[in-house]
Amino acid sequence: SQFLRSDAADTSTGEILFDAGFKSDSILLSGAQNFDNISRSGFYNLYNTNVAGSTGSPGFDYGTMIVVGGNKQNSSFGLQIAHERTGSGMYVRGMNDSGATWYAWDEIWNSGNDGAGSGLDADLLDGQQGSYYVNTATAQSIAGAKTFTTTPISVTRSTADNSTYLATTAFVKNQ
Repeated sequence: SQFLRSDAADTSTGEILFDAGFKSDSILLSGAQNFDNISRSGFYNLYNTNVAGSTGSPGFDYGTMIVVGGNKQNSSFGLQIAHERTGSGMYVRGMNDSGATWYAWDEIWNSGNDGAGSGLDADLLDGQQGSYYVNTATAQSIAGAKTFTTTPISVTRSTADNSTYLATTAFVKNQ
């Protein structure tokens, strides 16, 4: 037939344009699920889905998920975005273009889950606070022995200067 039915399940092979938006009820997923098989575009409510037997779960029990997915043959790119109902967790993962591999879930960092204890080290450099590093713009005391693996470079001082500046090897006196 050339018309889509509204009173029964039907399929369209062409593009359908909804100029005024559309209404879509969420699909309820309850209990053990294989999230790797959920590639159909849509809105999903997750109810107690992080249980034994679940595969590819975003790692929480209750929430919502949006899927932008592949075609009927499951052979295109895919995207799953999941939000935890009882927290601020938001997660995303994608599927490659062969439709065979969903990648691991990654947490989306936001103002609700960053900060101390979050695992995000945005305020650290190589895992260290700023006070760990020498400030070259101001005078600073440096505790502990420091070893240079190459020749240190400094301003060359005159031999008559008795300051505590680091001298180049030209002015180090053997005793």
